[in-house]
Amino acid sequence: MALRTFGPDIITEKCTRCGRCVKVCPRGVLAMAAGGVGTTGEECILCAHCHDVCKFGAIDFQGALRKPVYKSFPYKERVVKPGKIEPGLLVNFARSRRSTRRFMDKPVPQRTLLDLVEFAITAPSGSNTQNWQYTVLPTRERVYGLAQEIGNFFAGLNALVRNPLVRWGAVPFLGMKLVRYYRNNYESVARRLVESNQGKDPLFYGAAALILVHSDGEGSMPHFDAQYASYNMTLLAHALALGSCFIGYASEAINTSGKLRRYLGIPDAHRVHAAVAFGYPDVEFYNLSLRKPHAVHLKD
Repeated sequence: MALRTFGPDIITEKCTRCGRCVKVCPRGVLAMAAGGVGTTGEECILCAHCHDVCKFGAIDFQGALRKPVYKSFPYKERVVKPGKIEPGLLVNFARSRRSTRRFMDKPVPQRTLLDLVEFAITAPSGSNTQNWQYTVLPTRERVYGLAQEIGNFFAGLNALVRNPLVRWGAVPFLGMKLVRYYRNNYESVARRLVESNQGKDPLFYGAAALILVHSDGEGSMPHFDAQYASYNMTLLAHALALGSCFIGYASEAINTSGKLRRYLGIPDAHRVHAAVAFGYPDVEFYNLSLRKPHAVHLKD
């Protein structure tokens, strides 16, 4: 990943020297000087906090940063202050988003898919790297084509691990990976391969589109960054009457197979951190989801 050389540009005629930008900067990039606010030479992570606390429009980033633009729904920028949204409404909205495993045979407009990506990039990322890329399969035909390719991958893998000499003989090189796959996944994958051969789509559930989030692994926590971005997409999808579902088998297959990465045009150095299927849900939920009991360790 290239080093970031951009930083804030102070528009002196608008600056009131209030110092808010200096106080909020997490890296000490800005400092008060005799002539006003100036830069110190420290590397800027482009978090734009300085821009966000300036009431007078005195900070710009000269094209290094931009505002998200949405084209499939009306949008007007407005800061929602802490405590100024009803918590219960937010909780019910998030709980109402479900993993959809039945999709209608109905296309999702391309501009809607691009708006999902546009909202994904507003997610937090470690050290604000924002080091993610998105591969969009915008049609049912493209999604089904990938399902067939992934099916071929798993058919080959199942044929390989079916032989006990292979799965145990690979232990010195791969550890228990093939053994665990045979124990935990072989039978369910075999059933899905039968369904696939019958013309069904047990992998993507008939989804109309798929978005893959991938990166070259740079940054402190690229997998988590991609998950945050992907969850943003699923929330906006719910607001746009779309269903969504994370497809872990797809991510694992693409990361294992160079052939699949080439099929998708994803660089070999990249890992797919999330594969999310989208479409109009062919199911209606009347109740909110239930959850498993969980442990909380409160350290006083």
